[in-house]
Amino acid sequence: MTDWKMLKIEPCDDYKTINEAFTKQVISINPERNPSDYRRLYVTYKEALREAARMIAVKEGKRAEDLDFNFNDDRYLDAVSYTHLRAHETVL
Repeated sequence: MTDWKMLKIEPCDDYKTINEAFTKQVISINPERNPSDYRRLYVTYKEALREAARMIAVKEGKRAEDLDFNFNDDRYLDAVSYTHLRAHETVL
């Protein structure tokens, strides 16, 4: 079950919203100093993407189990590296 509170958003099926929420949260975590916090946030992010895909499938009248997308295969989820996010960090 996805911990949407960790991403500080309501459950949704919008990948862009989920990515933006992850980006906002991850820039405050240094994975070298807090690897467990980073890992927990990253796992939550992946779970949110999976749940969003399930929501979309239901809206389209499909069952998530019948889709070609393997919800347990991380290769289908875009990983966002900490270094990449830091490179694009903006001052708010």
